[in-house]
Amino acid sequence: MTQADPSGEQARLAALFELDLLHGGPFPDLDRLMMLAADICNANLASFTVHDSQRAYQVSTSFGARETMPKDECMCSAALERSQTVHSADARVDRRLAQARFVVGEPFVRSFIGVPLGAEAGLPIGVLAVGHTEPGRFGPREIARLERVAELVSAFLLQRRTAIRATRAAEKTEDERRRQNLFELIFNAIQEGVN
Repeated sequence: MTQADPSGEQARLAALFELDLLHGGPFPDLDRLMMLAADICNANLASFTVHDSQRAYQVSTSFGARETMPKDECMCSAALERSQTVHSADARVDRRLAQARFVVGEPFVRSFIGVPLGAEAGLPIGVLAVGHTEPGRFGPREIARLERVAELVSAFLLQRRTAIRATRAAEKTEDERRRQNLFELIFNAIQEGVN
């Protein structure tokens, strides 16, 4: 991903890693949202893909399989790089997508929509995408529908981030309580030794 602002890329990666999506799955709720996206857009497939600095990770899909690939082979990179919805009626002739792994190889995606999203607006960490093996399958109605499902995925990510932060705060509070108890034990022992 080419970004003009390296600190923006650092913030994006920090937001991604905080959500623990790369190793924290499976995510049945996301899988249901992928099935919904595929269904309401009449797509062959749907996926939620996140990108670190080098690789793209399919966190959830409508077709069960999850792959990891170099970012430059992933169709979703176009939407994430631009931070805006990308639509292609025929990925074979779209220079942004023509060399992507799923265009030149199975499942030979032709129609594509990708919507960048994240736990907070303006800081996308991944892309909700749908694809179809026939060209010209998606129009404005499917784009609008996918953007609404993307809002649900963003809400899931926000809820996940809130839960992770709450758990970390509780763990920190418990550690501080233990340290305070230890301090009091030491202080009391010192007091008894002085008296």
